[in-house]
Amino acid sequence: MRIGTSHFVSVRAANLYYSHFGYNNSDVLRKIVDGEIHIGKPNLKPGERLEIIDSATGRRWDGRYAIVEEV
Repeated sequence: MRIGTSHFVSVRAANLYYSHFGYNNSDVLRKIVDGEIHIGKPNLKPGERLEIIDSATGRRWDGRYAIVEEV
């Protein structure tokens, strides 16, 4: 099972991701300050691993982490 997270590899990656939805840099920074999104890896539980999600927008990657758990 793969679950997308609100964690991004960088602010740049978050900006690229959210730009496709009409958000600008100030909007993304506000989301970071408000705790809606995070920069850096999320904490993992035993048996979980991280992946970077392939982007449906045609980019090689969107910089958002996913947690993968073997079921």
